[in-house]
Formats: sequence, C-alpha cells, structure tokens
Amino acid sequence: MRWFLYLLFLLSPLRSLNSAPSLSSALRDLGHEKELAISLEEQKKEAFNSEGLANDTIFPLQVLTHHYLTNAELEAVIKNISKTCANITRLYSIGQSVRGVPLWVLEIADNPGAVEPEPSFKYVGNMHGDEPLGRGLLLYLAEWLCSNYLKDSLATDIVQKVHLHLLPSMNPDGFAEKKRENANGVDLNRDFPDQVFFSHNNDESKRQPETQAIMRWTRDYHFVASASLHEGAIVANYPWDGTPDLSTKYFKSPDDDSFRYLASIYSQYHTNMSKSSEFKDGITNGAAWYPLYGGMQDWNYIHGHCLDLTLELCGQKWPPANQILPIWEDNKTSMLKLVASLVKSGLHGKVESALGHQPLPATIKIKGINHSIIASAKAGDYHRILAPGKIYDVTASMPGYKIQTRQVKLSNDRPGMLNFVLEPEIDINELATSNAQARTSENQKYSAIGSRPLSRDIWTLTEQFWAPLPFTRFFPEPSLAEKNNRAGSLASKNSESTNLAHKDVQQPLQKSINEKKDFMEGSNFDQAKGNNLENTRPLMMKGTSNDQIGMDQTLSDEGNLISEVVVHHLRLSSFCFMIVVTSLLLFAALKGRSRFRLRLLRPFAKLPTKA
Repeated sequence: MRWFLYLLFLLSPLRSLNSAPSLSSALRDLGHEKELAISLEEQKKEAFNSEGLANDTIFPLQVLTHHYLTNAELEAVIKNISKTCANITRLYSIGQSVRGVPLWVLEIADNPGAVEPEPSFKYVGNMHGDEPLGRGLLLYLAEWLCSNYLKDSLATDIVQKVHLHLLPSMNPDGFAEKKRENANGVDLNRDFPDQVFFSHNNDESKRQPETQAIMRWTRDYHFVASASLHEGAIVANYPWDGTPDLSTKYFKSPDDDSFRYLASIYSQYHTNMSKSSEFKDGITNGAAWYPLYGGMQDWNYIHGHCLDLTLELCGQKWPPANQILPIWEDNKTSMLKLVASLVKSGLHGKVESALGHQPLPATIKIKGINHSIIASAKAGDYHRILAPGKIYDVTASMPGYKIQTRQVKLSNDRPGMLNFVLEPEIDINELATSNAQARTSENQKYSAIGSRPLSRDIWTLTEQFWAPLPFTRFFPEPSLAEKNNRAGSLASKNSESTNLAHKDVQQPLQKSINEKKDFMEGSNFDQAKGNNLENTRPLMMKGTSNDQIGMDQTLSDEGNLISEVVVHHLRLSSFCFMIVVTSLLLFAALKGRSRFRLRLLRPFAKLPTKA
C-alpha cells in the first residue's frame, strides 16, 4: 500500500508545486498512509484557483480548510515551516504533555535564539482541548510572517524588533480526545498558582506537566506580553480574573490602564469585536465577566511580570474547519498589531552603571502603579507597556547604587525612550580626593625622615650592625646631604604622582559623565537596539578602589632605594665571606690537619712532606 501511494505521488502533476511534496513527505516519514492519501486528495482540490493557477503559498495550509490537523500533522507542518524559513525561525520544545506529546514552540525573529535587547511576546493556542481554533490561526500567522518578511513593513518590524514565540497546542492530549481537560482530567486554566486567595495552588510540584512547562518557559524568556486563544465568545479579556470575596465585579489590577490599552488594540483592529453588544468596546475585565481562580492570565502577571490577555475569538467552540480561514482574516490584523504594540508604544530603555557602563538588572517602578519589572541582566534593557498620552515618574533602583527617578511623557504615536545611568553609593569624586590627600600627607610625613618606612628600617639595621666594625670605612653610609637630596627627589616625585593620580581619575570621570549625558538623551528605539556597549565603554578608572594611580610611581622610587641598600649589603657580605674563607684556610694550614696544607701552602710554609 505504501509503495502504491508513493508511485501515485511521483506521477502526480502536483509534484511541481512547492506545497505538495513537503507535507506529503513529512506524513510519509511518520507512517501515516491514511493521512497522506487524504492530504493529497485535498490538496488536489485546493492547489489551483478558479483561473487554474497554482496558489502562491510556500506552506500546505490548504488542508486546514477541510479538517483540523492531527497532532502528528501539526508537528509535520510546523517542522516544515521552520525548515523553509530557517533564517528567521527556530523550533524548540518546552516539555511534554501527560501522554508524552511534545509541546512545540516556533520562535520568529531576525536572530532566533539570540539574547537581544528586544521585547518578547508569546501566543498560546489550544489551552482547552475542545477549543482548537488557535492551532490553525497560529500556523497561518507563522506562514504570513515568513512569506511577507522584507515585503510588508508590519511583518518586517515584528521580525526585526520582537522575538515572537508561538505555541499552537498547549493541550494536545485534550485535543485528541476532544475534551476540555488534559489527559488527567484537569482544566489547565484552573491549575496555575493564583493570587493569595487559595494557597493550595501555590505548590508548583503538584501542577500538571503542561502547566509546569508554561511556567518554566515564561520565567526563562521574560515575556513582556502574551495572549492565549480561546472560543466561546468574541471579546478581549484582561486581569484580574478573580476577586477576594468570589463575587462577580470589576476588580482592577495595578496595570488596569495598560491592560485596557492592550485589549483595545486587539478589539479595534478586529473585524467585529469592537461592535459587540454584550461587551463595551469588545473588552472586559475577567472578574466582571465571571470570576475564575488558578488561571494562566493572573499567574503571568503576578509571577512572570508579563501582561497576558485571554482572547475569545469565536462564539462557537470547535467551529467547522472551513471557518478557520475566514476567522483568520478577521483576526489577522489584530494579532499582528498586538505584537507590534510592544515596540510601537510603551516605554523602553537600558540601565547601566556609571562605573564602567556595565548593564544592571535594576528594578523599574512607575509611580502610582504597584507593580514593578526587572531589567535584563545581560543587556540591562527593559520594556514597559504603558497607556500612551500620559506623564509618568519612572524610578530605577539597584542595591549598591543611588536611586534615580526621572519623568517622561508618552506620546500617542511613538514609543518612549528612557535610559538610566546609576551612580554607585560611594561618590567617585570624594573617593579620589580623599585618596589623593592621604597620599600627600603620608609623603610629607616621611620626606623629613629621608625615606619611606621600609628603607629607614634597613638603614637603621645597617648602622646598628656595622658601626662597631673597623672596616665600615670601605662601605660608607650615604652622607646626610645625599640622604636629604634623595628625600627631596622622592617627595617631588610623590607630589607629581599625586597630581597625576587625581588628573587620571578626573579625566575618565568627566568623559563618563559626558557619555552618560549623551546616552540619557537618546530617544530613538531603533538606535537603542543597535547600541554596542563594548564600543562606547570608557576605560575602567584606576584609583577608585585600591588607589592604584600614583602608588605605582612611589613604589618604583622606593624600589630603587631598596636596590641601593641591597647592593651595599651584598658588598659587605662578600667581604665577610672572603675573610671567613681565608681564616679557615690559614687555620687548617697551621694546625696541619688538612690536605690543604700540602697542596696549597707548600710553596709558602716549606714544610716537610708526608712519607
């Protein structure tokens, strides 16, 4: 049977099309003969349009108009997309379902897999097994971005400025059984650790495998925003989802304005969501609609610092497969605009240290919003979703650094840019001045003595040891005049090194301050993306911690003085050694108890030889 189908495939006139071989070969490799035959037949129906021309598509998504892809077909298609658009995609798995089905994620970016100072966004589909619409919509989204990159400005902006992650199916086991829950019978949107209302949900080890995979994924990638795709209504839902007293009422989160802004973007660009008669402007607070607890939406916001929406995209659950494409057309612009909002609005910037300009994982707080975010540790970048058209007081704080607060006004048509350069808690100017003064005082103290303390001790030992001996005249101690000349020269050099130290600290500091001023005046997000911190980083300033500048010259002078003393003592030691050796030889010759008597002193002593 397999060889017969393969022969039909080779003889098929559709072999010249780009779409047919990719899906069919993938399915053949998986051993799904039945799915292969169905796919080939369906592609024959959809491969040509009414004019008899091949459809201009690089992916075999026509099959979605006839049936929902099985888990095996979904894996084959997403692998094909990743292979076809390998330059801007990366396929990876965040874990497995209860029954071992991989949870595949497709990342779309100009540098997929790289850590860059760019915001990340995630879409999650098929959280509930009986809501499969998101599986098809995310495949269409991936296909559109890959096909229109560098052709459409919106697609190009998303690929080049955002890291987009697509999880078509969070609950593949539930999909296979056409039921809401996973294979263990657990509703995954009630399985997350929630707010403080129910503490029993906080034990993450007892969460379902799919839930744990989502939590690890969110913490690893630090998503700025996300959305999950559902069915049962047409509305954009935002936190909070639950209330402390379990009542149904509007319950605001600290970022209520930001959530409403994001939800409104999706609703406004949707074909008919904003026209809803049930929900004003097509958006709703979760608790005002109906309260739920253990939801992914609230967990993302509390624990992942990620603004998450729940998007209800169809009033009917499991709509007919021939409705997937029309529903995609209704949601395409909304899905794209929501991702692009991360870089076309909000507040963005970097946090760096004034000492060396290394990035800092500082805490970013907005006055009046009791919810903070953390800048990335690698690049120091932060991305804060905020409602436009308002003035915000932004504070950056980091242990060991001075807190800095600045004010920014966000316009309605472009993002805001606000960089921070945090000063260490110890003032660099004060530290440099204090060290310079301490060195000057020390040099003045010892200039009267004639040397540094170590050198003075050596001379003292010399005087105490050699003064009683009569031959010290052969190796005289430096005169008082020589000592004074040496002391004056040393004091002069130390004074120069002190001034040099202060100068070398002040010049890089002024350079750092000027660069900080230029850095903080930046306003272009595109330029901020390409900033190379290594190229703009000034040299590390010496003397700020160990007082290195100036001490180098002082130690060099002191080393020269010590060298003189060492040479002096070596001469004395050599003289002593010669005296000791001569004494021993004479003693041995006179006593006649050594062979040296015969061999060395025979010509001089004229003693009789031993028979």
